[in-house]
Amino acid sequence: MIEPRALITGASSGLGAEFARQLAAKGKDLVLVARRAEPLQKLADELADEFNVSVDIFQADLSRTDATAKLFADLSDRGLTVDYLINNAGAVGPDLLRGRDWPAQQAYIELMMTSVAGMCHHFIPSMQKRGFGRVLNVASVAGLVSLAGDTSYGPTKAYLIALSKGLAATVGRRGVNVLALCPGFTHTEFHQSPELARMKSKS
Repeated sequence: MIEPRALITGASSGLGAEFARQLAAKGKDLVLVARRAEPLQKLADELADEFNVSVDIFQADLSRTDATAKLFADLSDRGLTVDYLINNAGAVGPDLLRGRDWPAQQAYIELMMTSVAGMCHHFIPSMQKRGFGRVLNVASVAGLVSLAGDTSYGPTKAYLIALSKGLAATVGRRGVNVLALCPGFTHTEFHQSPELARMKSKS
């Protein structure tokens, strides 16, 4: 019998790695997803050795339109069931008005919003059928305020908050809990990006 697992996107570092460590410490088997294979494998090996849990890794770029469907199909092919879903992958994006590369803007929207909707679309229905599921969408306090100069990151997080509220109201009675996590400033590798430094300098 395959035991259900916790799937974490953006798991190679920062909050994603911390979520993985805390769940592994509770004995939860894991599915870790990130773009960078090397740190992902390193973390998987560490958690498997330290906590004696099973850890599967999937390298995926969630800014690609086909990424969530492919990930779901790959897990299904391997008989892996997800009952904890943590949508944590994210980045600081291009300025909506100054960044003139529209494909880059679309890829950012795909990563920050569409991929989260896709993960929920693929994984929540099976949670409903089993009568149990936990979904955590990592948003931000930036999604609760409007700041001059923040035309990308904050608005995408506002969507995640609204999406989480709508899903929670829809599936809560079916044993599936959906939450948006809205952390304030948390020092991780994410905050070393030059894009974030420029955004902070404007606020």
